[in-house]
Amino acid sequence: MARIAKKTAPPSTEAAKEKKAPAKKEREIPTTINLQAYGKSISGEELIEMAKQAWVDTGHELSAIKRLDIYIKTEDSRVYYVVNQTDTGTFFLYG
Repeated sequence: MARIAKKTAPPSTEAAKEKKAPAKKEREIPTTINLQAYGKSISGEELIEMAKQAWVDTGHELSAIKRLDIYIKTEDSRVYYVVNQTDTGTFFLYG
């Protein structure tokens, strides 16, 4: 006896479109941060540069930074930073 092959239905058009649709990227929103305390003001960019410089001043290479987290403690006028989630440092905010 000869076998008859079953035909399968092609994938639905909607399912094919869903697979092909690229994920939408969220639009970046331009953002600035400014810290104002004790009659002084400092920008987020300045804080980042100060933390990078403090890292280099302690004998490290700038290129070693893969991640930089910054914490500001205004009551002590101190900035604390964590490089690559392991190494820490601190410097005076207005000093």
